Amino acid sequence: MSVTPREELAARLDSARRRKNLSIRAVARLVDVPAATVQGWLSGKHAPTPALRPQFERLVRALGLEGEVQPEWLDVDRALGTLRSGDTPYVGLRPYATTEERIFFGRDAESARIATAVRRHAPNHGLVALVGPSGSGKSSLLAAGLVGRHCAPGGLLEHRRGRVLTVRDLATHLDTGDADLVVLDQFEELLDLGEDRDPTLAAVLDLATRATVVLGIRSDAYGRLAELSDLRDALERPILVQPMAPEEIRQAITGPAALRDVEVDPGLVELVLADTGAAEDPQATLTLLPLVSHALLMTWGAGSGQRMTVDDYRRAGGLSSAVENLADGIVASLSTEQRRTARALFMRMVGLLDDRAVRRPVALASLSAATLAVARPFVDARVLSTTETQLHISHDSV
Repeated sequence: MSVTPREELAARLDSARRRKNLSIRAVARLVDVPAATVQGWLSGKHAPTPALRPQFERLVRALGLEGEVQPEWLDVDRALGTLRSGDTPYVGLRPYATTEERIFFGRDAESARIATAVRRHAPNHGLVALVGPSGSGKSSLLAAGLVGRHCAPGGLLEHRRGRVLTVRDLATHLDTGDADLVVLDQFEELLDLGEDRDPTLAAVLDLATRATVVLGIRSDAYGRLAELSDLRDALERPILVQPMAPEEIRQAITGPAALRDVEVDPGLVELVLADTGAAEDPQATLTLLPLVSHALLMTWGAGSGQRMTVDDYRRAGGLSSAVENLADGIVASLSTEQRRTARALFMRMVGLLDDRAVRRPVALASLSAATLAVARPFVDARVLSTTETQLHISHDSV
């Protein structure tokens, strides 16, 4: 097996570090980046993003390798951190929106199955639950698939007026308008509402008397929700999210690019499939879909605009490192004070539920101008997402 430039560079850097008897933490302090980032560079797991290029060059100098490192080796991640200009057809970590059904590939059969089940179980009003693990694409299936595709002309529910909300929207008394099919995504957040839980649940039950209410529920919270007597009947026979078959993943990779007249190397498709483990175990894809989408987004950004290649994918860090590379680049671009602000912000957006870390949105109105400025690059990179009133972490993988 041939050694890639990244692996050769990593080997030389780590050898020089050992010769100088420097620990990973000592090197991290020298160049002012997290120790985990240095570990990634020295293991060859990932290469520096453009935002970290100055720190990486400082590392090369500190290890006395400036005369040995070939210039092209420093360019292995040249396009990361800033997406290529133009409209990207991949959405990254965040879910697909109702308006993005055109670029929502690979889930036609599952979207139709869910729409059929909703029509059968709650044709005019009532509660229906869609349950799946984090990363299974529930939010995208409900927004782009159920509402965006099947509540539109020609869809299985074409005469329904669909709308996507969260349970927190109901907690703040948001008007559902004339919608007669309401998706309540991330419904497990009901358990985290404290004293607002009971009145919010009452509002959900009232809404279900005049509209079809589809609850998107993370599977690890399903048991606790099913213990609530008012939800027991609705949760008795939930719709379970099914994994994507290998051919559906192929469509999700190549379909969006084809809309932009961009070719995808067959080798890239096979590599992504191999990284997901879909061929050996389709169930393995159930928790990986946002990471696949994000890796494709970063691969798109790393490419030429005419073709997506294996090299682009590897520069982006592949399935394992794309999110880490992106976040590292953003953090490195912040000042010391901004890093403290970012850390405090992310801590606010994480809570505990049954000893498990869960995402917790914060109200935009509660954030200072300085905090909003720090959040902006994370939102632009889709690490964070916003609604009209809230800011939240895009996905549990972050």
